[in-house]
Amino acid sequence: MSIRPFRFLHASDLHLEQPLYGVAEVPPQLRDLFLDAPRIAAERVFDTAVAEGVDFVVLSGDVLHPHEAGPPGLAFLLAQLGRLHERGIDVFWAGGTVDPPERWPRELRLPERVHRFPSARVEWHTVTRTDGELAVVAGRAPRRGMAIRSADYVPRRRGGYVVAAAYGKAGTQLTDGSHVSFWALGGRHGRKTVASSPAVVHYPGSPQGRCPAETGPHGCTLVSVDAEGGTRTQLVTTDAVRWVEERFELPDGANRRDLEAQLRQRLQLLGEGLSGQHLVVRCTVLADGRLGRQLRRTALARELTDWLRQEFAGQTPGVWTAELQCQPAQISAGRFPEDSLLADYLRLCREYEAQPDAALELERYLPERQLADELTGVLNLADGDERQRIVREAAVLGLDLLSGEATDAPRGVGA
Repeated sequence: MSIRPFRFLHASDLHLEQPLYGVAEVPPQLRDLFLDAPRIAAERVFDTAVAEGVDFVVLSGDVLHPHEAGPPGLAFLLAQLGRLHERGIDVFWAGGTVDPPERWPRELRLPERVHRFPSARVEWHTVTRTDGELAVVAGRAPRRGMAIRSADYVPRRRGGYVVAAAYGKAGTQLTDGSHVSFWALGGRHGRKTVASSPAVVHYPGSPQGRCPAETGPHGCTLVSVDAEGGTRTQLVTTDAVRWVEERFELPDGANRRDLEAQLRQRLQLLGEGLSGQHLVVRCTVLADGRLGRQLRRTALARELTDWLRQEFAGQTPGVWTAELQCQPAQISAGRFPEDSLLADYLRLCREYEAQPDAALELERYLPERQLADELTGVLNLADGDERQRIVREAAVLGLDLLSGEATDAPRGVGA
């Protein structure tokens, strides 16, 4: 297949209506940024399209909820789309769950170069330059319960490079035909390439992670197509706030000074690697013995969190420690005498964890006078994930309370 080389930008899940969330404490210097980060990231997406001089832009859904974003969000988006229109860059927008085409306010006219795909059918557009055709872009907005079907994206004439824009879950059948070259998908906040041959099936992820679970770099995808139809994708980072999960294990016998040194070293390295993003870090320390119990059962974790915030949050851009938590490095009955109460307890926890469908029967541990209490309803753990989480937390609690070692009270940082 011989075609004219071209480039386009693929972005999705901008969610201009949704600020950052999931942190119990937000420092004053980051409050405005938590509100503005989605727009900052989105503006960087449009900046990239202009700076790279792309031939067109594909938006694969969940750009914004018009009602929840309100007039400021709508005005922002129209201004950004207007920038692309003025530079002759076409935009192809396949709606998602928050931005179906029928939800857009009728009184707000989109620029002529913005093409919104309908929900009822797949619509086709040909992208041309003065020297001829570049590609065909097809798309539709999803209906509730509707899957993405490769059979819906068969062009009337074969040949050329076809980009299919859609929102939803990618099935294995999307690569069954050779009529689509690039599936530009939305509906995932994490970046992922599902397949790269014979067709590229790609989610660019959200330009800005919204919560601690959405870790790592976020951005949009610059797609370059060569004369033979070969496709190359490149992540362009746009996030203003980056969520980071730092997880490390302390060796047996480690003390508080060892932990402080590890924390300082890791956050220093994170700070040195900053490229315009503020970092929000959640530290998980894997530690057994006395230090582990101190972190889980005393105020030590909170003291260290406050210390890290004082040490690193004042930088610009800064590193903010959202949480410091501790988990046991090992939860194994084999570490303790076989006939000990703790070993029996951990074996029981392990049995319940290995049998997620087995009833816990927690009611039998309640005094008879409390069985009629309405709070007994919480003991019926129907949700499997919640049940497993509680079993694991119970194992950690038993490890701390039944290990038979005293827990020292923490002293001041650096003591």
